[in-house]
Amino acid sequence: MEIHDPGNIKLPESILTIGALDGIHKGHQLLLNTAKERAKKLGVPFVVYTFDPPPKVYFTDCSLLTTLEEKTSAP
Repeated sequence: MEIHDPGNIKLPESILTIGALDGIHKGHQLLLNTAKERAKKLGVPFVVYTFDPPPKVYFTDCSLLTTLEEKTSAP
């Protein structure tokens, strides 16, 4: 796994998932695993774009379910 700062990576092709991923439940796991398998099949990088903190935590008084450290250490 590599974590990149905004603007310092260029990928001509990739499979990209975007989301808050605020608690890696079975739905998130299915989405991520499906995208990862598709990227593997196509031979392109698998990219996950998430938010820290998630928008609902930033803009409202919600609790943070999953820290960035937990997200990036998930298998």
